[in-house]
Amino acid sequence: MNAAFADYWREKPVNPRGAFRKLVGRIKFLTGNTRLSNSKSRAVTGIYYNNSIATDLSSFEILDKRLKTRIAELKRTSLQKQLKKLKFTTGFQQRRYHNFSTKELQMIVRAWKHG
Repeated sequence: MNAAFADYWREKPVNPRGAFRKLVGRIKFLTGNTRLSNSKSRAVTGIYYNNSIATDLSSFEILDKRLKTRIAELKRTSLQKQLKKLKFTTGFQQRRYHNFSTKELQMIVRAWKHG
């Protein structure tokens, strides 16, 4: 999450629209689940599938609080509004899925490869 926000702040002065899209995509990826379309088994990954044996939601609630704090630091209300809809607990409990193209997934993970 920190790398996603750091990349947003780094890119915002030169490409505000791109920074907006990337941050929303990255937070969606972190707080949700997705099916990997390029894998032969159509594997799934995400907050639920990578933590499926978790029974205590307190860690996810801590992440939600941290995300809420990071969102409050943003000046753009339209960005805040989109990000406030995303929660780690919801992604886990409801197994919320988000669809990403191969190109979007490459863009999303770039923050962690180079961040």
